[in-house]
Amino acid sequence: MHNNSGLEVEQLTYQTRREELLHRLGHKQILHGITFQLEASRVVGLVGQIGAGKTTLLHCLAGLRPVLSGRATLDGQPLRRGDLALVDQKAALPQELTIADLGHLCEGYNAEFDQALFMKLTERFDLATNVRVKRVSAGQRKVIAIAAALARHARVLLLDEPLASLDPVSRRAIMGEVLATAHEDGTTVLLSSHLVGDIERDCDWLLILDRGYLLVSEAIDNLIDRHVYLNGTPDEHAILVTNGGGRSLVRCNGPRDDGREHPSLEEIVIGYLDGAQRGQSYDVPPPILESARTNKGANT
Repeated sequence: MHNNSGLEVEQLTYQTRREELLHRLGHKQILHGITFQLEASRVVGLVGQIGAGKTTLLHCLAGLRPVLSGRATLDGQPLRRGDLALVDQKAALPQELTIADLGHLCEGYNAEFDQALFMKLTERFDLATNVRVKRVSAGQRKVIAIAAALARHARVLLLDEPLASLDPVSRRAIMGEVLATAHEDGTTVLLSSHLVGDIERDCDWLLILDRGYLLVSEAIDNLIDRHVYLNGTPDEHAILVTNGGGRSLVRCNGPRDDGREHPSLEEIVIGYLDGAQRGQSYDVPPPILESARTNKGANT
């Protein structure tokens, strides 16, 4: 990688420590040489099965877990906690504070906190600012946490399953605010989610993780354009992703053939994860898989 603009992650590796309760028998490597680069203002979907390492990756970027090796930089400089905002799955907030008090608390810790934007966003979702956090629903707490994160105007916004507990209308509304603020601030958004349909609508880039290895890092439009279904065995110009039911999902290196059936983004995600679970071998690795295969070989 030679371009210093944006978020760059190089060979990020993480393993649990011996004292962590879930792995008492020894160290367990969770992330294996994760490498990708994202331009400013990218809205990125992060997908993978349960246990793939999505939360661990976000926590490593946020500085909540010490990495074994590798680095993350922003515009060529080490990524700092002040550069980013994280909304995790629990959206833990001080329960006894009112929403207004929470805004003042955030403002006290961060001089750049945009109190006016925070209040605007909470009011946008009909949240009374004099209500204590413990009195609102789990979904409303997610909205409050996202509003507080957006009000920081961070360079990088990390969202770990933030919308799972929201109804479809609220999901669209809050993502609309995320996209608008990210576009205005030039924020890179990294969104972990199992809602691939929402990712296809809202994101422009996709990362696919499988058991701690990065399988895909690519623009969503390009992914959909390059993948097709074929009946029978792929020819030498196509790379097999997975097969079953008499047809194969392949990645084409050549120009798009409009006569072929193109899969949805969800079908592409399932195809890569299914292929990885089956131990699919890529005889001619595409660029998006080359570094993942190299890293996997180096760690086995």
